[in-house]
Amino acid sequence: MSETRYTISEAAKRLKVESHVLRYWEEELDLDIPRNDMGHRFYRASDMKRFEDIQFLKERGFQLKSLKTVLPNADLIRKMDKNSVETLKNEVNQKVAQEEELARQVAAADTEDEAKKPDGNRSLLPKNQGEETKAVGEEHDPEYRMRQFRLMMNSLIQDALEASQETFTREVSDQISERMIKELDYQMRMQEEREEERFKKLQESLSSKSKFKKEAAAAGEKKEKPKRKGLFHRG
Repeated sequence: MSETRYTISEAAKRLKVESHVLRYWEEELDLDIPRNDMGHRFYRASDMKRFEDIQFLKERGFQLKSLKTVLPNADLIRKMDKNSVETLKNEVNQKVAQEEELARQVAAADTEDEAKKPDGNRSLLPKNQGEETKAVGEEHDPEYRMRQFRLMMNSLIQDALEASQETFTREVSDQISERMIKELDYQMRMQEEREEERFKKLQESLSSKSKFKKEAAAAGEKKEKPKRKGLFHRG
């Protein structure tokens, strides 16, 4: 059975966005979208899921530039409670802004240093000195910084998820305890009502027996009175 494929217009309609939005997300997030033999984009179920994750994260306030970092963890973020997602969103957006500012400053500094070098001296560094400079400057390498940044974001997301799970577990525990207390209270009230009902029936039974005895005694006295009158009768 062949995999379902959607054209860009079909995908946009299903996602309720304009076609140019999908092209913009693809470009900004470096998404690998396949194309057919004619060069037209097509979207598989996995691509549609990725777009749904993008929509979900954007609706929660994640900036588009932040999505490149958090998108692989969208399923984990879906499991977080609202407060944890809000905290994570603020931290990630802030970190991404700081990373962009750092990259801008490094690029500006590199451009300034390069401009200060005489043209004839730009390639005169000894080989070993050049390698040492590269090793020292590795932390300014974009790919290196991106790897470190993603590791930091993954750690941040994991911490937020764990905090969310702890909150969820605590809330579930509280809810269970509350339900148990209510259930115990209900059972105790039902027990008291049953006891009161049994006591009431017992009282009614005793009252009924007492009344029966009184009526029986009264009836016996009525039967005995004519016999006593007969003892004083003169013939």
